[in-house]
This record gives sequence, structure tokens and C-alpha cells, in this order.
Amino acid sequence: MIAFCGYDRCSIDSSGRLKLSPAVLADFGGTGAGLVARCLPEGCIAVYPEAYFQKMRQAGSENSAVLAASSALYRRNLRMLNAMSSPVTISPQGRITLPADFRKLAGIDQTPDVVVVGVEVGVEIWSLQRWNEEQTRIDDHMALRDELEMKRDLEDLNKNDEKK
Repeated sequence: MIAFCGYDRCSIDSSGRLKLSPAVLADFGGTGAGLVARCLPEGCIAVYPEAYFQKMRQAGSENSAVLAASSALYRRNLRMLNAMSSPVTISPQGRITLPADFRKLAGIDQTPDVVVVGVEVGVEIWSLQRWNEEQTRIDDHMALRDELEMKRDLEDLNKNDEKK
């Protein structure tokens, strides 16, 4: 089975708890698993296994002291990674509780309807509205990319014809 694939429509209860599907629970290792929730700038909440999140934190760590002392950009990246992350645990009922501030930033504090999307290394939790907007952005981007690729191919064909 391929981990962290698929798409589920779910509801968050008034306490900010989200019941995970059996497939997602299995991917995370079942109840009691340590996870990390992270607010992403795209407007959703990512949930990663703790081990994966630790790898994200360690990226570039061989020079972290030097970079933290000398680079404002590096310090900002550390702030964004760590301040916008919070440990969560899967309850015996198969639920996680998303922090209230994260729910607000992700636009899921006013609606219980969310989409849980597998993203290979974990899941992302989107408000249904933002997910639909994201899908439109992806579709528009793909159409533009296809159009540009076709234009380049036609230009290459024309150049080859001119050489003949």
C-alpha cells in the first residue's frame, strides 16, 4: 500500500478534533502515535509523523549555529518552522486535536467541513472552500504550463522547418 495517498471529506468537532480515517491512522502507525501539526503558508494544516518533522528540522543543521548568528533569513525560517508547529497525538478514538490558532489561520475555525489530503509524507487538512480554490489554482497552472509547453514545441518545429 502507498502511504499518505487519497482524499477524505471530514468534519472537525467544536473542540477542534478530527477523526482520522482507518487508512490515515494506519499510515501514521495507529493510536498513540506522535505527530506534528504545522500551519503552512498555503492556508492549510499539515500533519507529519514526528520522525519526518525531525528530519525537516535537521535540514542544514550542520551549520545552524553559524547561520542563526549571521542570517536573518535563516532565523526567520526557524521561526516559521517552529512557531507554526505543535505536537499532537492520536487519541484512542483515532482523533487528533488541532490547535485553535492553527484552525483560525487555516480558515477552519468557522466551518466543520474539511478535506484531508495525502501528500506522501503526511496529510494536509484544508477547509473545503480553500481546497476548492487550491484545485482551481492547480488547474489554471497546469493549463498554462501545457499551453507554454505546446508553444515551445511548435516554435521548435518551426525552427527545424526553417533549417531545412
